[in-house]
Amino acid sequence: MNQSTLIYSSKYKKLWFNLSQQELLYTMLSTTESLQDATHRREIMRATLAMKKHQIKFIISDFREFKFINTPDTQDWIVENIVPIWKEIGIKKIGIILPEEFFASLGIQQISRDAQNKTLPYRQTFFKTLEDARMWFLEEEITE
Repeated sequence: MNQSTLIYSSKYKKLWFNLSQQELLYTMLSTTESLQDATHRREIMRATLAMKKHQIKFIISDFREFKFINTPDTQDWIVENIVPIWKEIGIKKIGIILPEEFFASLGIQQISRDAQNKTLPYRQTFFKTLEDARMWFLEEEITE
């Protein structure tokens, strides 16, 4: 049985790392409804720095409970400040499970499109379930 270790936890998110699968489950919590923009950026950076300590190839970003609406400035900040760190970590694939809330979902999709325009070092796509994302991870290895 695969074991996951909690590598970051806050009021807004939990990050679980599975070493044998080199997979990170990045879960946003419903408490994100009370987030402020500066706190959101700080949280993203703290979580990303926690990720640097591990050999992560795959991320499942579970945004089903995400309630925060990213501003365009924060969307740009994520693309400029977080995506390069993910490249440094060696992320190969990111599976994104979108929130049900329309505007929160739209913001996440916009970040993904903006990041895609930067010629990402990883592939990303959207899923409805964790299981679908994990099946995608099991597809053939990406050549570098």
